[in-house]
Order: sequence, then structure tokens, then C-alpha cells
Amino acid sequence: MIDVGEWDQQVRQHLWHDLEAEHLHLAKVLDDVGSLVEQGSFETARRRFGEYRLAHERHQQAERKLEMFCAGVREVSSFLAQLERERARVLEQSEKVWTCLCRERRGPVPRMLERLGGLVAKHGRAQRRLILAELPLKPELRDAQSVLLRRLGHL
Repeated sequence: MIDVGEWDQQVRQHLWHDLEAEHLHLAKVLDDVGSLVEQGSFETARRRFGEYRLAHERHQQAERKLEMFCAGVREVSSFLAQLERERARVLEQSEKVWTCLCRERRGPVPRMLERLGGLVAKHGRAQRRLILAELPLKPELRDAQSVLLRRLGHL
């Protein structure tokens, strides 16, 4: 029989695996956007990029819920500040890409998409620490976070 700690870790691993799969899908979407721009198909590129933005927004909402369990924990305050800075950079870069797509400016888009992909990958590494419980949390906070992760896993 599996104990609760092992079960929670399996849930965390499963959620992380799903998130990684979605990250790969979103990287493919960004590649598609780049290809569409290269072909001059800006309307379709905007539609695909909109899909990316919606999925990324869902990730951020879930991430913020998980961060609630870390709020006020001195040992992770710099980590939370890092996550917030990374989110701001991703959003800023996403807005720059969107602006270029709306103005149908082909030239800077490949470089901007590459930068966005890099920012998202860096942020994904931090998300991994949050999801896989690689942060110094008190047992009661870790347990509460595990309950939320189980709920998120059923969405």
C-alpha cells in the first residue's frame, strides 16, 4: 500500500509531466507562429499566438494558487520575487510579439519568439521547483499545497 507522502509525490510528478507536455505543445505553437509569419499569414499567426497566450494565462493562474502556500515564508520570498519578475518579462515579451503581429512586421518576430521561448523555459524550471515541492515549506503548508495540486490534477 502506498503512503500519503508517496501518493502526493506521484501526483506532483504527474502534474509536472502534464505541464511539461503542455510546454512542448506551446513551444510548437510558437514555432507555428514563426512559420506563419514567414509565409506572411499574419491573421492565422495572431490566432495561433492567441491560443498560446490563453494557455499561458491558465498556467499562471494555477501557479499563483500554488504560490499562496509560500506567501509569507521568509525562506522562499526571493524565489517568489523571482517568479514574479519572470512572469512580468514573459508578459512583456508576449506583448511585444503581439504588437509586431498586429502591425504585420515580419522582421523582428523570429528573434522575439526565440527570446519569448527562452524566458518561458527559464520560468518553467522555476515552476518545476514549485510543483515538485523543492522549496523549504513547513509540513502543514506542504500538505495544503498537495491538496490543491490534487484538485488541479482533476481539472
